[in-house]
Amino acid sequence: VNITAILARGRDAAPDAMLKNAELGDRIRQAIAQLSPDHRQVILLREVEGLQYEEIAATIPCSLGTVMSRLFYARKKLQELLKDTYENAT
Repeated sequence: VNITAILARGRDAAPDAMLKNAELGDRIRQAIAQLSPDHRQVILLREVEGLQYEEIAATIPCSLGTVMSRLFYARKKLQELLKDTYENAT
């Protein structure tokens, strides 16, 4: 889930598309808020701040394996929380 790319799509869109993108952005922010603090931290550092795994490990601090695990489970949880959103978009 590349949150930054999804949120950036609406910058040059028509008003109705901008409204849909704003609603999508709200849904994504709500889903992120439902993550555990550890999962929220790594997903924001990776997807919003654009840090590499090694940079995240040094920032938190934790092992590289822990970063990878937390990202995996954070993305999995976001997919579950946003499932109806992306199923309705197709």
